[in-house]
Amino acid sequence: ETALAVPLSWRKDLNNAKLIDLLWSLYADSQPPQSNRALELLLLYTSVPRSSYESQESRVDIQKRYLEGVRTVLETGQGLHHADNYHMLCRMLGSVRDLSSLYAGEEGPQLHDSW
Repeated sequence: ETALAVPLSWRKDLNNAKLIDLLWSLYADSQPPQSNRALELLLLYTSVPRSSYESQESRVDIQKRYLEGVRTVLETGQGLHHADNYHMLCRMLGSVRDLSSLYAGEEGPQLHDSW
């Protein structure tokens, strides 16, 4: 897993969970290439280092919203008929696996049971 270098001036925005919701809305309301870019930005969130988050609660909230969005796309299949979106979602599923290994032994988003 590679950490994404994030300027400190972006920290406040990165900790705003509403940005995750906005990106999922952009995905739902658009077509490629915009929908694919929304997924790409969401995927980049999984590479943000822990130190960029203001708190563990903020990190867990953002990752929970990320995981809920992935689950929603899997349940509805929305946008997956576009090859670029399908490919990006496959990459996102790999990040879900990586996120679950990060939480081994600690409390994190508990969404895997509902999948």
